[in-house]
Amino acid sequence: MSGLGNFSKFAPELLEHILDGLCLHHIQDLRQPPLYYSKDDFIGLASLCRVSRHFNQLATWRLYHSLVSWRTDSSWQLIARTLIEREDLAKLVKHLSLDPEGLDIPDDPSHFLPNVVAYFEEEVAPSATDAGLHPGSLTSNYENSENYLQDAAVLALMTSLCQNLSTIDFGSTREQGAAFASCPEGSLLSLRHVQVSHYDTEGGFALDQLFPLFEAAPNISLLRLDMIGNVGPPEEGLRLEHLADLELHSCCITAQSLARILSLCPNLRRLQYWSGGMLYRDDQFGPREAVAAVLQHTPHLKEFELNLCQWQSFSNDEFSEDEMYEAKLALENRGIACTIYL
Repeated sequence: MSGLGNFSKFAPELLEHILDGLCLHHIQDLRQPPLYYSKDDFIGLASLCRVSRHFNQLATWRLYHSLVSWRTDSSWQLIARTLIEREDLAKLVKHLSLDPEGLDIPDDPSHFLPNVVAYFEEEVAPSATDAGLHPGSLTSNYENSENYLQDAAVLALMTSLCQNLSTIDFGSTREQGAAFASCPEGSLLSLRHVQVSHYDTEGGFALDQLFPLFEAAPNISLLRLDMIGNVGPPEEGLRLEHLADLELHSCCITAQSLARILSLCPNLRRLQYWSGGMLYRDDQFGPREAVAAVLQHTPHLKEFELNLCQWQSFSNDEFSEDEMYEAKLALENRGIACTIYL
């Protein structure tokens, strides 16, 4: 370890603690606001991998613990190639972040890495053909009518390589249902925290597109969704038995849709709902309707936050203070700590 000075003399426990601070998986908690993750931290870990065999062992698994979006969006092909060739490294990945808006997908099919294309065609696409993916989905040119499948294809590819995920956050794609259709039921048993962002205020994404993910990852305990649209009847028997925390942000849905969502989460302990996003719609439920859905479908709920401020500022309909008071009283009588913003 020549050239490392006193750094090589640190107590092993202290050195481990320092390196943990460079690993996003050790410091990020989806229950908290997103943390700023410096590229310097990633560069520091990558540099340590090349210092010596000892530091390579200490830093490599932390380097692959978290595949964050600024890294995966531009370098997903190189990362995928490495994970295909090194299954031992693929098993280390605990956090995956992908943003379809920023994915660097070649326009020319010849610019795709051959082993990445071969893996997708042979290992991923065949299990998702019923959902719309086919062997050419990954390399379809953006001028092709099938181009919208490319984002889903990349998400399917990366997810299939990272079977030990505990957290995932991604931007919604037009065909994200196809992305997770390639994951066999129960194949993502370690996945606990899921966050899905959506940026199109002209319409929310369909929750049923996540049903294949729910079947692959039945142990999800935290689910954060942005701008979901109204929900159709869920698949018979589908339940997220371990889901304790549910956050619905920038949403505008009917009382029926809320009830259908809550019916999937029989053991929910915490519910947060913020109106917003698709405010041109007239589908927003009110406090009384929320109480009815909560009392019917969430017998274990302990905390409920309902924020309808954005809806109130946009809509001509107004929810009264009396309605808010009645709703809070009904929930508090059931032992639910309730906060309502109008």
